[in-house]
Amino acid sequence: MSRRKLRVVEYDRDFINYEDNNEIRRFIATIEEIYRLARKPENWPAGFLDEKSEKVWRKELNLYFEEIGANSHSNSTKIDFVLNLAIEKLYENSDEARNFGFAEMKRRSEELMEKQRDSQNPLNRIDCLNSSL
Repeated sequence: MSRRKLRVVEYDRDFINYEDNNEIRRFIATIEEIYRLARKPENWPAGFLDEKSEKVWRKELNLYFEEIGANSHSNSTKIDFVLNLAIEKLYENSDEARNFGFAEMKRRSEELMEKQRDSQNPLNRIDCLNSSL
């Protein structure tokens, strides 16, 4: 899991503690409310968060992971799987997001190349200044 992935899915935190089941539960409810990865009723995320019995919501969480295909024993792998599904759904539903990703990466790589070119030869800056006159 990475901060970038969490930012892409617009999660309000940049870290998830895999050992904290309440944090995992909050993450799953938030992602499910936004992206609807599983075939759950519309009010499922709220009910899942409001559930008081730990035994019940743990069972529901395990069923959720099975339903979406996250069959790992590791919480980190399951969370990463959920993030990947959410990102995939985001990109498949939005041409704008797909274009933004490519355009943004292209712009950043061009900026990086420009900086490297300038840093490797300080005379490049002088040449650029003279050519703009």
